[in-house]
Amino acid sequence: MTTCVTYTHPDVFTKGIKEGWADPQADPTQIDWTGRQAAAAIPFKVIDGRPVNPCETTGIR
Repeated sequence: MTTCVTYTHPDVFTKGIKEGWADPQADPTQIDWTGRQAAAAIPFKVIDGRPVNPCETTGIR
């Protein structure tokens, strides 16, 4: 059985948002991906509200 562990470094919600390299919304299903898909250098799909790695599988969910 595989267990998923979620970890977000505290800097993401403080320094990251303030400096512009992190999103204030942490739940990917709540992000409007349309604009990001249009501007992406590498096209990617969104399945079930989550972006999918456009390259190969990573084993990370």
